[in-house]
Formats: sequence, structure tokens, C-alpha cells
Amino acid sequence: MVNYFVKVIDSKEVRRDVLEGSKETIAILRTQDEIAELRARKRELHKRLRRETRELSGLLVELEAALPQLTKKELDGMFPKPPAQKATKMKDSKGKKKAAPELPKLPEEVETNKLRRLESALSTIEERLSRL
Repeated sequence: MVNYFVKVIDSKEVRRDVLEGSKETIAILRTQDEIAELRARKRELHKRLRRETRELSGLLVELEAALPQLTKKELDGMFPKPPAQKATKMKDSKGKKKAAPELPKLPEEVETNKLRRLESALSTIEERLSRL
């Protein structure tokens, strides 16, 4: 007769190792989920950028059609040249350089059920680890 059971010498240590491995796996799954959310947000921002670029391109075409067609000589004759000035950097009232305006942030995504399940599994594993 074949014996299918194996005696585990240090069962608490083996159990602890398994639980710690599960904890690391859940951390990796959480990271993958965050990466997936970032990729989705990136796709949405890219779609928005393409849409606004198309809109700006159309507005530029309309603007060019509305402007009169003049040559450079005609334009130079219409406006006198101002005296040459030094280029100045943009600074705020305190004399510091202005920072570039930030892009508006999209509203935060609602946590997915998958992430909630991972969180609960992680808390269960940590609870078991603390009991050992």
C-alpha cells in the first residue's frame, strides 16, 4: 500500500512561508491592477488629446479662411516696426519663474471589485500571520 501523506516537521514555519508568499502575490496583483488603471487613464487622455487637436485644427482652418490674404510686403506696410527689445522671461510678482499650468485631473476611478477582494485577502493573510 502506498502512503500518500507526508509528515511536515515544522508546520507553523511552512504555514507562515505559504502565507507570506500569498501576501507577496497579492501585492503583485494589486500593482498590476494599478498599472491597468493607469493605462486606461492614459488611453482616455490620449483620446481627449486627439479630439481637441482635431477641433483646434478645424478652428485653425476656419480662421485662415476668415483672414484676408495679404503678402508680407503689404503686412509690413500696414504696421510700423517696433524698436528691438531684449527678450524677457516670464516671472511672477515675487520675481520667481512661473511654473507651467497643470493639466486638469480626471476624476478618480471607483475601486474595482477585484481590488477590494485583494485587499480583503491581504488582511486575512496578515491576520493569520499575526496569530502564528
